[in-house]
Amino acid sequence: NAAKIAEWIIDEFEELGGFEFIREIYLPASVETIGAHAFQSCVNLEYIHLPSRLRSIGTHAFARCHSLKQIEVPKDTMIEYQAFFMSRTNVIRV
Repeated sequence: NAAKIAEWIIDEFEELGGFEFIREIYLPASVETIGAHAFQSCVNLEYIHLPSRLRSIGTHAFARCHSLKQIEVPKDTMIEYQAFFMSRTNVIRV
């Protein structure tokens, strides 16, 4: 399931870029950083829940995530250059 996949990413410091089966991800509350290219080219990713303590989103973290139409990002989170490159994502600060 999506939550276990997200935990695996965090625990193993790996990327899941390009995994087409991912549609939803719920990141644990302990996550503070989403690394560069973490979810790049996950073209079917439609929803990701970001924890309120998230501090940064890396370069190209959500690049080419064409199905991710909207994402709510904590207002103090730093979004690195081109984090949403070639995606159609509306970033909402909360």
